[in-house]
Amino acid sequence: MGFKDKLSKTLNTAAEKSTELAGKAKTKVDISSKKGSITTKYKEIGTLVYEGRINEEDVNEDVEALCLEIDNLKTEIEELESQI
Repeated sequence: MGFKDKLSKTLNTAAEKSTELAGKAKTKVDISSKKGSITTKYKEIGTLVYEGRINEEDVNEDVEALCLEIDNLKTEIEELESQI
């Protein structure tokens, strides 16, 4: 194997690793973003419950919808984590 072949193989390996690392970094950013969305939804639930209590309104449907969104986000996070 000549110098050019070795260099080409090394460069290809480096490019593959770089692509792999970039993919993992993007996945980690996606996970972080989804975790942020979950935190926001938790706050929305708290606000709904408090305002519902103050205004004597039934907010169960709205809270349930947000809980389902959180469940979906957690499932997406699990799927992303399995890719890392």
